[in-house]
Amino acid sequence: MAHLKRLLLEHAPVTAPKPRALPSSPYSLSSARKATIVIPTRDRLDLLQRAVSSILKHSGQCDNCEILIVDNESVEADTLTYLSAIDDSERVRVLRRPGPFNFPDLINAGAEAAEGDLLVLLNNDCEARDGTWIAAMASLALQPDVGAVGAKLLYEDGRLQHAGVALGLGGEAGHRDRKLPADHPGNLNRLKVVHEVSAVTAACLAVERRKFEEIGGFDRAFAVAFNDIDFCLRLQVRGYRNLLSPHAVLTHAESASRGRDSGPKRARFEAEAALFRERWLPLIHDDPFFHPLFSTTRFADHLG
Repeated sequence: MAHLKRLLLEHAPVTAPKPRALPSSPYSLSSARKATIVIPTRDRLDLLQRAVSSILKHSGQCDNCEILIVDNESVEADTLTYLSAIDDSERVRVLRRPGPFNFPDLINAGAEAAEGDLLVLLNNDCEARDGTWIAAMASLALQPDVGAVGAKLLYEDGRLQHAGVALGLGGEAGHRDRKLPADHPGNLNRLKVVHEVSAVTAACLAVERRKFEEIGGFDRAFAVAFNDIDFCLRLQVRGYRNLLSPHAVLTHAESASRGRDSGPKRARFEAEAALFRERWLPLIHDDPFFHPLFSTTRFADHLG
């Protein structure tokens, strides 16, 4: 794997060819292995209920799926009532995981309790828009050489929130093409096709369970930040390809359930950022899927 880091030849611009449409995936979880959708949560019933309802509403292509809610010390009465009621349903289970918030702990506990061969990690502030997203991600994640598969996530106003992570962007790492229109084709029509990236966000991430276990799951040293990127990079150095599928599209109310980093949260973030830099500095300076002439301070600078 290599990329050209400097301009070697310049020619007059030409119209980029229209990308060929990918054939519809023949993969169906109803006729293959089971998937477990792992949703960590703490209260915020408004978000959780919307997330679960959207999955169940659009579950036609996922008959062989289960939803596993990993509850981290919810205390609000409405939330507890909802969790007790839905835990008795056919498609949903609730796993109680007490203790201080540590995202990797919740993910690892969910993976250990999962019945599926495919793990789909999903934030409680995500919402399915249709029923095709799981099949689109599963058809890639279960390929032998593929590690993590991410989805195209949109802000509630319809703009892009996530379409792959670029190392070095915004500092340690950032979401490429953030805040562009949802239908923007991206550089060289990248956002129209499945493509390789260094990392994807765990707000919506699919990975085969055996690969998750092979690299030891998420690292609890990254309690809140960078745990998903670190996870993807460990898959990458093990020889797996991480992919972004533009055919899996969900809405993501980013950080709605956790809030922004400030005060003690900011100090924790800086400590985790320092650990991430120490571990992955060479890749931060040279992401093989993000050209070094692109800006690392402006999120869509490479689009001109």
